[in-house]
Amino acid sequence: MLELGLEKAREHGVSRALLTCAPSNEPSRRVIEKNGGVLDEQLGNELRFWIG
Repeated sequence: MLELGLEKAREHGVSRALLTCAPSNEPSRRVIEKNGGVLDEQLGNELRFWIG
């Protein structure tokens, strides 16, 4: 689902996307990283990833 959402975003001119998840949410982290997400930082109880 994330891959499809990113494709749609690109079709609308979005070149970078910020995604977040909780540090304890390993499945979401794996999906984000599989789709090219790069960890930017952790703010409190939130991991921030950039794709694009």
